[in-house]
Amino acid sequence: MICCMHANGYIASYDEVLRFRKSAAIMTGESEYAYRDLFDDSGLISCWCDNFDLQVYTPNGCRETHAMAIEFVQHTDKTENPPPPPVAIPSISKEVSNSVKVRDLSAVEFCHFKGSSKPIPPRMNNHYGLSLDLVTKTMTSLNAALQADIAWLVSMHCRTEADIPQAEWSGSMFSSARESGVQPGGATRFVFGPLTDSPPTHPDTMLTTLTCIDSEMRQENTPYIPVSADMAIYKLIMQIKWSQPDRWKWMVVRPGGMHTIMSFIGCIGVLMDSTGLEEILGAAFNGVSNMLNGKAWPKATKGLRMVVTALLQPLVVSWKTSLDAIQEELDHARKSRTGRLWVDCLIIPAMILHLYIRAEREGDWLLHMYALKRMLPYFFTARHWNYAR
Repeated sequence: MICCMHANGYIASYDEVLRFRKSAAIMTGESEYAYRDLFDDSGLISCWCDNFDLQVYTPNGCRETHAMAIEFVQHTDKTENPPPPPVAIPSISKEVSNSVKVRDLSAVEFCHFKGSSKPIPPRMNNHYGLSLDLVTKTMTSLNAALQADIAWLVSMHCRTEADIPQAEWSGSMFSSARESGVQPGGATRFVFGPLTDSPPTHPDTMLTTLTCIDSEMRQENTPYIPVSADMAIYKLIMQIKWSQPDRWKWMVVRPGGMHTIMSFIGCIGVLMDSTGLEEILGAAFNGVSNMLNGKAWPKATKGLRMVVTALLQPLVVSWKTSLDAIQEELDHARKSRTGRLWVDCLIIPAMILHLYIRAEREGDWLLHMYALKRMLPYFFTARHWNYAR
């Protein structure tokens, strides 16, 4: 922000900061400035909606903000992401700045939701099902993913001291993809939309957010726009879509992949409570409680992977590395209650987690749906009702 103010000729005093904020708000609300001007025609534009929470502690007390944030994302075909074109912010005079209040400036018109609080969802086709071709493609993706994970396990446990140190799972998958001829994806461009200073889980806030997205993206002549959100916001979006299906039929909504992973790791933490897993992770990580409730999900994914890798080491060392051999050994371990707990509530969920992450990164929709279907019993068992439904 300091660099942006300096480029527009402002000095770093508090009055100038307020004048800069008011100038930007007036420009966004009254001029022809649009977020779509920051994108190009090289890729599809998608959108994220999420909570924006901010707490500022001052000598006068604590001030907090709980608002709705919008983020526009574009995956381009370019290997480098050039910076967006500079935006000139015309400066208002000090007299205008002193006469205008920030709270009176709004770039988005606030909308009020007048639909039903319990809309009726559309009826689904009772004869829906996957064709034989799609089932075959799903199983092909599944087998390739499991074989890649087994190959990584073998490279981790069956190497000598002279071998090159093996990369972690993410790095190993990246290297194998490059060796198979897959080219790196294009650069991703992120642009933040306006903040809606209103409770994010209120229908009026969500309708205002969707209206803002609609006004920006419709002028791009996009046939549809993917929108991702957490489950609480996803529920509100679907409520609005079902109330006015013709208006929002172009909007494709899905739960965010990160939020799904967080909830699924939280399921593992609930099912593995008081089993010793927390003590094992505590020997290598700090903040284990945040790991097992899904908040620190990158660290939790790595920790769970380490534990499962150690548990499967005897199988890999004895060269029982085929899918049938591993399945046979896991079935044998499930004959005892302790073995069944660790296999069903840790080893298999960790494998499902790998499948889901791989599907998200590679854009494999069939593998994504397969992994999500395998997650559903864990959401019900751990009483994560929102994601279970």
